[in-house]
Amino acid sequence: MCWCEVVTKAKLGSLKRLGQGMEASLHFMAETVLLLSCLRVVVRWVFGI
Repeated sequence: MCWCEVVTKAKLGSLKRLGQGMEASLHFMAETVLLLSCLRVVVRWVFGI
């Protein structure tokens, strides 16, 4: 096992973790946007704006 294989595996691992982090943050952003839009609809419905 040469050093280039070690470096390649380390890079792939970090890219995988980065991808998982981005996916989680995208899910969080999507949930936040959906929640805010639902709240806006409810507020408009309640106050008749």
